[in-house]
Amino acid sequence: MANNSRASLKIAQRYAKALFETGEFENVQEEIAKDASLIEQFINEDKDFNKLITSPLLNPNDQERLIKSIFFDIKKTSTKINRFLYAFLATVGKNGRLAILLTILKEYSFFISKKNNEKEVLITSAIELDDKTKEEIKNDLSKRLSKKVFLTHKIDTEILGGIVMQIDSKLIDCSVRYKVNKLKYAMKGLN
Repeated sequence: MANNSRASLKIAQRYAKALFETGEFENVQEEIAKDASLIEQFINEDKDFNKLITSPLLNPNDQERLIKSIFFDIKKTSTKINRFLYAFLATVGKNGRLAILLTILKEYSFFISKKNNEKEVLITSAIELDDKTKEEIKNDLSKRLSKKVFLTHKIDTEILGGIVMQIDSKLIDCSVRYKVNKLKYAMKGLN
């Protein structure tokens, strides 16, 4: 299973890179990024649509027709999204890869963030952080990372207090739970 997901990630990264390079070459990166972000948001929010595109019952022809029915306006004979993104999505469908579309769009977002010198940071705290605290964390991280930082905040009461930061694959755990567990482990050595 892990090999399958690793292979899917590699495939998604290749598709994302192709989309990114197309946007750069055609000078339409901003338009593609805006449309891709809306599609990614829709897939995340509409569970039925997510189930549909990940269904193994959809063969490549059905996937391509699905993309056309959603993103092509027959009356106007034009696309409802950027034409390069539409062609890209049609190719993804034609190749039977709609099941990994969300991963492709996330990987594409990483390319955009890297180009724009941006970093996504996940902050977890036991309580809601006020806007001033979030802004201070964001500004401090921006200086330390020399990047524009986008914070996502999540509440997890099980960490008891403090914060946990995730920056890419790096985890910085300054939670009370971590410190208590560390203390418990150290005390076991005393017995």
